Amino acid sequence: MKSELTHMKIHELPIYISDGNYSSKYPTAEEMLDEGIPFVRANNLSGNIVELSDMKYISIHKHQELLKGHIKENDILICVRGDIGKTAVVPKELDDANINAQLALLRITDAKKVYYKYLLYAMKYDGFLMQVKQNQTGTALKQLPINKLKDLNIVVISIEKQIKIAEVLDKAQSLINKRKQQIQACNELIKSQFIEMFGDPLTNSKGWDVYNVSEVCTKITDGEHKNPEFISQGIPMVMANNVREYVVLDNCKYISQEDYDKFSKKCNPEYGDVLLVSRGATIGRCCKNNLKVHFALMGSVILLKPNNDVINADYLMAWFMQESIKPYIYQTSSATAQQAIYMKDLKEKRIILPPIKLQNEFAQFVQQVDKLKFGMEQSLRELEANFNSLMQRAFNGELF
Repeated sequence: MKSELTHMKIHELPIYISDGNYSSKYPTAEEMLDEGIPFVRANNLSGNIVELSDMKYISIHKHQELLKGHIKENDILICVRGDIGKTAVVPKELDDANINAQLALLRITDAKKVYYKYLLYAMKYDGFLMQVKQNQTGTALKQLPINKLKDLNIVVISIEKQIKIAEVLDKAQSLINKRKQQIQACNELIKSQFIEMFGDPLTNSKGWDVYNVSEVCTKITDGEHKNPEFISQGIPMVMANNVREYVVLDNCKYISQEDYDKFSKKCNPEYGDVLLVSRGATIGRCCKNNLKVHFALMGSVILLKPNNDVINADYLMAWFMQESIKPYIYQTSSATAQQAIYMKDLKEKRIILPPIKLQNEFAQFVQQVDKLKFGMEQSLRELEANFNSLMQRAFNGELF
């Protein structure tokens, strides 16, 4: 039986809202430390949690100087600049940490009326995210102003049902997280094998020959920078979110054959090419094109066509995956809130080049691991579809 639903604006609920720090006292790059008070940024938000890896820190003095953005355990963080709408809950370890200008915090002031985990999921619901999109302002750098955030609607139900819904969604999310961890373990295995066979790719600890990335590829380009006219059926348009362990066409947008013919003159992805996300929340993610169908690329994805006589595509992809390489290719990013990998600079980056015979041996190892990953990826997509179904039912009053 479908439950009656009530919608209320966030500011009508017992929720305190504050944005992050952007005053003249905002920490400079020189004031960022290796230890101290955590300074949470948008890229620290992953899934439902705040990742402690790649955390920046500020001094206690600077923390006290910043009057806003002091977070507490179970606060909900939302990205209001850059990757707008991304959310996470603050863990106990980050109680009394601080947030930057990209984030805002929502703190429940009456736990008898709103359950924090329910609020988290309500803000991940498609209906809420549509409101977020409709209320964005700005052109070059979009943002969600705090006054507009306060006016967004939340589905409100009894606290008992809020807790039940959160428990169901927590279990479904837990299965997704476990599957992602298994996939990540496979990736770590590939990284480890790379280091064992080839050494550190940045310091070239084994003394291999070194070349520019452009010298080992027959083509390096990126996709279309202007939004084309999307249609209901046609040629898939692959964006950053479609680059996962493989190229995934789920929820893909489509373009006409005419537009594809025009775009493919510059950027023509083929089976075995390497795709690299150049900006956004998944910057640095890469995969080998596993599809034999035609598709086009948006500008957030760089296309690399390896010269198969000198470099193996699996080797090139694994090189991009190495932790020491990520900051090496990110260092070309501009000083804006959004990091980027710039194609011009990427072409000049230096890559170690072991003998192709050794690269091919490594590729055989990668392909064995990929067989395991493929099954896991399929399972992950099914788990995510189940989670999305539960979300729809929960916030349409059909779950309880």
